Amino acid sequence: MFQNKLGVRVLLIVLALMMAIIFSQFLSRAEFNMDELNSDNIMDHVIELTSSQYAGRLTGSEGNQLAMTYVESYFEKIGLDPVDHPLSATENEKWRQEFSVLIPMIGEEPEFSIVEADGKIVETFVMYQDYMPLFSPNGGPIDFYGEYVLLGADAYRVEQEVIENKIVVVEATRITPQIVSHIMKMGGKGVLCSSDTNAYTPTNAYERTKVMDVSGKGGESIFVGYVSKEAYGALRNSNSRSIRLKVPMHFPIVETANLLAKIDGQTKNGETIIISANLDSLGEGSNGAFYPGAINSATGVGILLETARL
Repeated sequence: MFQNKLGVRVLLIVLALMMAIIFSQFLSRAEFNMDELNSDNIMDHVIELTSSQYAGRLTGSEGNQLAMTYVESYFEKIGLDPVDHPLSATENEKWRQEFSVLIPMIGEEPEFSIVEADGKIVETFVMYQDYMPLFSPNGGPIDFYGEYVLLGADAYRVEQEVIENKIVVVEATRITPQIVSHIMKMGGKGVLCSSDTNAYTPTNAYERTKVMDVSGKGGESIFVGYVSKEAYGALRNSNSRSIRLKVPMHFPIVETANLLAKIDGQTKNGETIIISANLDSLGEGSNGAFYPGAINSATGVGILLETARL
C-alpha cells in the first residue's frame, strides 16, 4: 500500500478525539522502507505524551492543548503540509479543524464513606480505586447522606418502600439502562453495582476505569456507579447502613480541534488513504493521579508520527 507503484497521496490527520495520517493520491516518496522505521522514535513520542505535564490529555484541557502543540511542532519539523478544508483555521493554527464538544467532568472533593448514626466515619472509599461513577445511562451528581440497601440480584422483586430515598447496591455483570430506570421509578437516589461477586467469572474491575460516555443521557438522573469487590464486601459486612456519598458533576462544552496534515502524491487519481490515532485520553483520576493514555492512544500517535517521518 505504501509502494510508489500504488501512487497514493498521504494525508495526515491528528484528531483531538482521533489522530490520523491520510495518504491521499500516489505517494511522492520513492518507497516506504520498513527497515527505516525507528522504534526508538515511536517510544520517544509515547514517553513524551504520557508524561505528567500532559496530565492525561483530557479533551479541552491544558494538557490536551500541549499535546496538540507537540504534534503541530513535529508536523512542521518533518515538513508536512496543512490540509485545506471548509473549517480551516487561521494561519497560526493551520493544522487545526476546530470544534466544540461536551465533556463530562467530576467536581472537586468527591466523598464516599460508610458512617455511623452519630456521623462517625467507619470506612472511606477512593474514586477510581474503590468506586467509579458513570455518566450514562442517566448518571448524574449526588449529595447524599442516608441509608443504603443491599439487594443483590433482587432489585425487581422488592416493594417500592425498600428502595425509595435510598442508595441501592446490586450485583450484576453490567449496569443496564433497565436497572437504572427501575431504581429511578422506585424513587431510589442512586445505584451502585458490584460486578465481581461471582468467583467463577473473570474480574472486571470496572471501578478502576474512567468512562466518559454520555450517550443516551437526558432528562432525570440519579447517581450510577460501580464498586469494587472489596468495597462491596465492606458495605455488606458493615453494622451501619448509612453512607455519605457526594460526587459533584458538570458537563461543560469545551473547545478542541482535530489536527490535519497531508503528504501529496505524484498522480491525481483522487485516491486517499487515512491513518488515524486518538490524541486525547481520560485526563486525571484521583489524589493527583492521571491516566497516561499509552494504549489509548499515545502508542498510535507515536506510530503515526514515525510513519509520517518516512
